[in-house]
Amino acid sequence: MSIAARSVLMLGVATALAAFGWSEARALDGYWHGAVSNQWHQGVKGSSSNWFTAPPPGGSPQDVPDGMAVFPPGAERTTVIVRGKRSIDSILFSPGTDGYTLKVAPGGRLTVSGDGLSNQAAMIPQIRADGVRTTLEFINEAVACHDSSLQVLLSTQDRGSILFTDDATGTDKCALGANEKGSIEFQKRASAGGMDVGLGGKGSVLKFTGLSTAGASTIVNSAGQVRINSRGPAKDGKITGGNIVNSDVLNLGNTSVDLSGHLVLQGTSKFNTRIAAGVISAISSKQQMYVDGKLQVFGTKNVAPGTYTVLSSKKGVAGRFAKVVFKKFGNKSVDIKYAPKSVKIEVSG
Repeated sequence: MSIAARSVLMLGVATALAAFGWSEARALDGYWHGAVSNQWHQGVKGSSSNWFTAPPPGGSPQDVPDGMAVFPPGAERTTVIVRGKRSIDSILFSPGTDGYTLKVAPGGRLTVSGDGLSNQAAMIPQIRADGVRTTLEFINEAVACHDSSLQVLLSTQDRGSILFTDDATGTDKCALGANEKGSIEFQKRASAGGMDVGLGGKGSVLKFTGLSTAGASTIVNSAGQVRINSRGPAKDGKITGGNIVNSDVLNLGNTSVDLSGHLVLQGTSKFNTRIAAGVISAISSKQQMYVDGKLQVFGTKNVAPGTYTVLSSKKGVAGRFAKVVFKKFGNKSVDIKYAPKSVKIEVSG
């Protein structure tokens, strides 16, 4: 069931239960009114609350939800502050909604653990996690931005973080951004799905670890570090991706990436890859590649002589690296060879 359909159902169930005087132990859903303050954690206070059983102007005051949090049109406040540790099954920005901004306060954590996040509004909402030890996380099988009409912008900076773990993922209606000193991480079996992921500030980081994958996402690294060190869903050291446009550090650990789109390494790019016993960190793409900037290849003295493909494209590789550095190959001779559809490293000696 979609989040939007569930919001309609939950209103009907609540009405029916109230009519018969029944109650049941279940996750509590609620509609944001912001009648008391802009604080997520403030429920019933006197005869009012920030959360109600129906959209404005209806419903009755209620406690803070842990099931579905619906952000409807007509609320008194559209900037919502999340303090401390808060967990919610799902979040819905409903049709007609103004441009909401949810801010996780420094040191806080907002966990989305169920259906995920959906935007049915005509405006783009934002969820921000800025500050030291500040986290927005998607866990279990939560999906960011499914059943959505417009994108939702999820952003972090100042040592805040956005985390996808377990089997969480996202769609092309979700944009992730890490600005100065912000981090985005995919752990365990999580996937970036079809999301747009951007790094735009000094000290920003995007990491893939565990068995996670980039899915079909587009990654744009304007200023920061992309660190790919995942064993991949099949535990074979391989993951998929959509497009990568890199202007700063792109580091492959023991992982190879197969892109359905393009790889663009700009003139300021620093691309680091590895050739070791049993390990070749490489990128392949179905669309054209463009290479420039610096290539740094790490090896070991035990690397067998041979030719190793580090970049390959079905539509061709254009450009040349401005600088190439080989490290830790011992006394072996190492060279780079360009072909119309590949870049290869030759090891001899």
